Amino acid sequence: MKKKIQIFIFIIGSSLITIACSCLASERVDLVASGLMSVEYEHCEHCGKIHVSKIYVYQQGDKLIVSGKVKRDCNSITSDQAYIEVVLLSPDGISLEKIDTQYIPRIIPRKGERESRFTVNLATIPPKGSIIRVRCY
Repeated sequence: MKKKIQIFIFIIGSSLITIACSCLASERVDLVASGLMSVEYEHCEHCGKIHVSKIYVYQQGDKLIVSGKVKRDCNSITSDQAYIEVVLLSPDGISLEKIDTQYIPRIIPRKGERESRFTVNLATIPPKGSIIRVRCY
């Protein structure tokens, strides 16, 4: 009898965790895939042989989250002085918010995934047609 109660509690607990996780995931809206925003990337010569390979923009609750992957070309040595600038522009080109960040790890690994990552949280939820401009400098 005690074993059946433990199994029942485990099943109920697992179900509640699954429901909670699916609710949190449903709040996340990919703004680029849904056509509400677009992304621009500018590469600066100062960055040398590194580039931003993927940029993700999504809304979660009242936050706008921009993240991406930074890779290096071939066997180049990366600069640990490069930064990522994320600018939110209105549809008519007015800067609404700007954040500078670093990618982590600062020296892009030579083995494994061979990439670093960055993430910024913006406080402004943009109007339809806004642009996220990402620049390495």
